[in-house]
Amino acid sequence: MGQRARRHVVRATGAKSNMKRSGFKNRGMPLTARTPVRKVSKKRAAHRASRAGKDEMAYMAAVKEHPCIVCRRMGPSDAHHCIHGRYGARKPSGYKTIPLCKWCHQDGPEAIHRGKRSWEEKHGPDYSYIEQTRAQLPPEILATIPEGE
Repeated sequence: MGQRARRHVVRATGAKSNMKRSGFKNRGMPLTARTPVRKVSKKRAAHRASRAGKDEMAYMAAVKEHPCIVCRRMGPSDAHHCIHGRYGARKPSGYKTIPLCKWCHQDGPEAIHRGKRSWEEKHGPDYSYIEQTRAQLPPEILATIPEGE
């Protein structure tokens, strides 16, 4: 009879239980993961290795070379994936990116990732800068953008 069954029987009969609960035992070693966590999923790695993935990475590299679209601080910039008007956790494709300096992107007091709503009130939605960004890119990079992006 297992411990649960014994406990149930003891409680049902009203007899006094002599079972003691023991705390967690120190096994002398820290808790560690048995398998390391992958930094990049297999699906993302396969996408990056494909032709479409390489074109997307080349597009984002070209975006990073341009000055910040908001404050015009010279690059290299971060390729910011547009987040306004997007509901859900899925990140948009690399073709929906705009160049933002570290200050406007993450570090500054009015950075987009510190206050999405306040940034939108001051500068407008971030997706409104996509066309302006694409106007600065060379034609060979623009030719790689798939239809519908």
